[in-house]
Amino acid sequence: ANIRLVAQDLIYSSQRTTYLSLFLDVEALVRKEWKRLAITNGYGNPSHERIVSSTIKQICSSVRNGWCADIHDSCLGSKNVCLAEFTFESATKYKMGGPGKDLSALYSVHNALLVRATIVAIVLRTHTHPASLHI
Repeated sequence: ANIRLVAQDLIYSSQRTTYLSLFLDVEALVRKEWKRLAITNGYGNPSHERIVSSTIKQICSSVRNGWCADIHDSCLGSKNVCLAEFTFESATKYKMGGPGKDLSALYSVHNALLVRATIVAIVLRTHTHPASLHI
């Protein structure tokens, strides 16, 4: 559970531009903070470290897939929401500690860019006009 929280927090960073290497950042943070994260038997034994590394990769893949699905769903289909609502909901779900009282505008800008890239990818993949997507 602690690894998933770390992965979700890191993926939701307003500064993150790479997503496929998320597991490297999570692994570095977990290796540094393993005692605080209560991963008591994961480090010190090479076979245990390989298991922890494999688990981190699986968790990061799951978090990344969920994040992509949330972005996609926010701009298409029945779960279509405005940017402010998407930013608040995703901060509640992914950001450690939630959105707080004063969520930085950088999160909205970052989310707007991700949603825009998603829409462009959908248009290119499906050869549809953006107006037909009912965004």
